[in-house]
Amino acid sequence: MPYKKYKKNIRSLLINITLSLASLAAILALSELSLRILKRFESSFPIPTANTDNRSFHIILAGGSIAVGEPYDPKINLAKIVSYIYKKGGYKGNFKITLAAKKGYSLDRLMPIIKSALSKRPDAFILIAGTNEFLGTFGSNGECTEASEWIYRHLRFSALYNFLHYRIERYRITKRPDHRKRRLFDSPIVCKDEWEYILSRYKHHLEGLASFLKANMIPSIFIFPASNLKDFDPNRSIYRGKEKDIQLFKKHISCAKRLMAERRYKEAEMHLNRALAIDGRFSEALYAMGEAEMALGRERLALEYFLKAKNEDGFPWRAIEKEKKIMASVARRYGVFFLDSEKAFISASRGFPIGDDYFYDAHHPRIRGYIIMALRAGEALLPYVGRDVSIPSILPEDVLNYFH
Repeated sequence: MPYKKYKKNIRSLLINITLSLASLAAILALSELSLRILKRFESSFPIPTANTDNRSFHIILAGGSIAVGEPYDPKINLAKIVSYIYKKGGYKGNFKITLAAKKGYSLDRLMPIIKSALSKRPDAFILIAGTNEFLGTFGSNGECTEASEWIYRHLRFSALYNFLHYRIERYRITKRPDHRKRRLFDSPIVCKDEWEYILSRYKHHLEGLASFLKANMIPSIFIFPASNLKDFDPNRSIYRGKEKDIQLFKKHISCAKRLMAERRYKEAEMHLNRALAIDGRFSEALYAMGEAEMALGRERLALEYFLKAKNEDGFPWRAIEKEKKIMASVARRYGVFFLDSEKAFISASRGFPIGDDYFYDAHHPRIRGYIIMALRAGEALLPYVGRDVSIPSILPEDVLNYFH
């Protein structure tokens, strides 16, 4: 009898041990599965932390020729200046910079390059877009000849478009060397019906990019490029007044130009005001008014006229207000840091119109302009780099000496 009782106790003990082992195995299997799920979740949505160790901080810089470098020189680009600022500010780690940028590329053409770069899981992403980056569809000089307009309408999704458009532009440059000389009312044929389509594509790409960056918690900056306002006159002017007033309008414009050449700015201002009363959106008149106001010492008023001239001109080399609003709204909606470099440049010049002191041409910044953008970008990314890093004051000469 005691033996049977002892045997029964052993059996129940073995059953309990077996059940405990099975429970332990199940718990271990579940914990391993949970760890796998957690790792996959973390790889999809990495939590940004301050980069305090000595690992490489990876920055992707995307855009067109402005992103490529100064000027078109990959030795000095925005991301490299940002890394230089951080190193001067006390950062001890290394920097890895990936350039997802091509001179004159539209966002349509850049997206595959950007997507490939983003697959490397960067620590930060910077995009400079607003000029050629979406208007590159028009070609190098932002206008369409009669032949290339037909090509654009019917072949814009074809690889043949770039080849044919390039050939037409080369023909115009070689056979008509004076085609870039501006004449009053000699404006190019613009593909206006495609304008909204191009804007929608620009917005679509920005939204897709911002959505991906937000989902993956990648610290990001969208930079809207600045434009040369003071020393780069409009490339085309479109008359929008009444036909009956066209001769009177021409008279006022020609009188104003003659008077400005003679430095009689007060009288020139009077004629320009009369011309703008007929057509207040004629970019050449607005630009001339800005020059007159500058000569009379009214810099703030001159800045307003220069900005209006740029926005009415709408030349693809210079980014205008409509595109800025699109980028700002997308950045605000998806939590991306938005940097208006034009506003930053004007602030740095104490409200004066910005010109050749900041630019080589219509929109390519000098090293001074790149430093202003890099300082703002550096401030935005500072929480992700480290607590012991600061933003020092730097001079253009320091940057040039460091990279060359």
